[in-house]
Amino acid sequence: MAQGFCGGSLLTVVLRDSGEIDWGAAACDWSEPAPSQPEIIALVRNLNAARRRWPEFLRRGDMIPAPEIECGTRVLANLTRSGERRVPEILRSAWRAPDGREAAFFVNYQTQEKFFRMNGRTVTVPPLDALMLPLPQ
Repeated sequence: MAQGFCGGSLLTVVLRDSGEIDWGAAACDWSEPAPSQPEIIALVRNLNAARRRWPEFLRRGDMIPAPEIECGTRVLANLTRSGERRVPEILRSAWRAPDGREAAFFVNYQTQEKFFRMNGRTVTVPPLDALMLPLPQ
């Protein structure tokens, strides 16, 4: 879901037969319990709010290369046929608005705040939320 947001996709949710939301069809092991519903709902709510807050970038903008950052990684299991996959703790993308302004978006899809470093600066991203930083022109 966070990856789709960074890629510019409209958010969609995968529902189990029970009506519970899951992370996505490719990530689902239908024999495992569904993820925590309050957490996944909070992420959907916050990412949708970000799309409404910054439509000039996220609805009408053009994707541009995202800035390089340093952040932690985590291992996700059962997402690929090979078993495990290492992914960044912070997902990111960057966009150019029609008026030429540029901004980067950073998504923390986890339940604890996470940190990254960019241009010698440490930045905190709240849990289950997105952060926008204007890029220098």
